[in-house]
Amino acid sequence: LFYSDFYAGLLYKARRNATTGVVSKQVWVRSSTWKHILGISSAVKGDEIYVVVLYTDGNSGISSVNINTPQTFSMLSKTPKQGNGLAYNPTTSWLYTCDEGDFIPFASEVFSLNVSFGVATPQVFTMKKHMFAQDGAFVDVQSQLLYTTSSVEGKVFIWDVSNPTSGEQPLTTTYHAPGAKSLDDICVVHHQPGYSQPLIYAGDFLEGNVLRFNADGSSGNSATIASGFHAVTS
Repeated sequence: LFYSDFYAGLLYKARRNATTGVVSKQVWVRSSTWKHILGISSAVKGDEIYVVVLYTDGNSGISSVNINTPQTFSMLSKTPKQGNGLAYNPTTSWLYTCDEGDFIPFASEVFSLNVSFGVATPQVFTMKKHMFAQDGAFVDVQSQLLYTTSSVEGKVFIWDVSNPTSGEQPLTTTYHAPGAKSLDDICVVHHQPGYSQPLIYAGDFLEGNVLRFNADGSSGNSATIASGFHAVTS
């Protein structure tokens, strides 16, 4: 498990011993150039994962991190605005990140970049402008759909990313998440026993709840599965 300390700008790696069950952790990346970490990719490319970083010089960008060797990382590319949330699609080798736009309506954007092998410094494209507080990002690899969220509106946005281009991508679906006051990061789960369709698990930041609902926004299967958190996020 890789997780971050936002304020300290530290990336941790945790392991659970299969025999004893004991979990050990270590600081995986400690850098004088990293101020904050705002997202970690859930999918791995070779021996790398990706993180969204606000650097100490004021720039924002994405860095790659080796998952086998600590303190082995490099900046991949700068982003025009501060990213928040990060999703990697191993099928196409594209990355996606969001900018909240300081919670100002129509100031938020969604960025994409191609991180195929051999691309030394990937170009960052603005996939969609004039959004509102885009925050979470998750690629459903099986369906080749990108899910993003509006942390203020409590909405889910679904994009077809099976054939990515550098231009703006059309939205497939938009809906308000059932029971959500706000939305932060999300994940999509297939083939969960007892359910016939993909489900989303999401953090409702303002309410402090973890939500479950159908990934396509249809009625049924929605519930609050945990509550009582303070500012639940990813």
